[in-house]
Amino acid sequence: MLATKALHAVVEKLDQFDGQDISNYLQTYKKEMELNRVSKREMIQTFELAVVPEIRERVKGLIEHFNEDWEVLSRAMKEEYFL
Repeated sequence: MLATKALHAVVEKLDQFDGQDISNYLQTYKKEMELNRVSKREMIQTFELAVVPEIRERVKGLIEHFNEDWEVLSRAMKEEYFL
């Protein structure tokens, strides 16, 4: 429930992640999740819901590969979507 609230706050502020401006998106996402006291595990698992359907499968793959550590996942996301 807390993750859902935080996810809605992120989407209201930035819309769904579309592959651009990954640093700002990750920073806002993490901040909202921490404000709502969402566990790191749930924060990682919920991230796929914050992205547009067109890139969701690729993001799911990154989440599955880096599902234990938010910082490692964040670095992988930045490498994947760096413009």
